[in-house]
Amino acid sequence: MMNSLDLLIIVFMAMSAVSLLAVCLMFLVKHPLVKKVSFYFLALQGMLVAWLNAMMTPFTFPGELAIGWGLGALSVAALLLVLLGKNEKMTKVARILVAVSVVAGMMNAFIL
Repeated sequence: MMNSLDLLIIVFMAMSAVSLLAVCLMFLVKHPLVKKVSFYFLALQGMLVAWLNAMMTPFTFPGELAIGWGLGALSVAALLLVLLGKNEKMTKVARILVAVSVVAGMMNAFIL
């Protein structure tokens, strides 16, 4: 019989696998549409992970909450860079920001 902790581990593993796949697609695939879709998916996932971190962390840990919201803000900054920046260099920086946001957010929410 599965309990709630088992389900949480399954959800975490699924989120980790999807994140890893999306990051690999964003950096390794040459097709621009796939890169764009994986970027926007990762940006939304980075914000979702920040929200999950805020809901899971008790308010007695303000530093942990601030780190979680800061990592979510990296996804918002990456979205703004892509929407407002028009050259390839800004897009590459935005991709790196969103990848850092998702990976560090997952580590912050579930490991640390």
